[in-house]
Amino acid sequence: RVLSKTHGEKKSWVCMSNMFIKMPEKSTKSILEKDYDKLDIEINSLRKTLKTEMNQLRDLENQDALTGFDLKPLSNQEIKAIENLL
Repeated sequence: RVLSKTHGEKKSWVCMSNMFIKMPEKSTKSILEKDYDKLDIEINSLRKTLKTEMNQLRDLENQDALTGFDLKPLSNQEIKAIENLL
């Protein structure tokens, strides 16, 4: 959050795995944004596979499908749109 508010050419300390590195803020921002994008993609793919795997498991156990389990979370754009309305 702090990096998004700064606009200077300063360097910031960043913790990568088990070491601290002093990097320019622009490159630090881009690295963090790429990491967040990768994590979002990974989380969404896990959510999709979890739903299908749960349905397969319930089919194998001869149980009814869970109601409300197919709900999808709001995307960041949808959340921002709601915040703008409020």
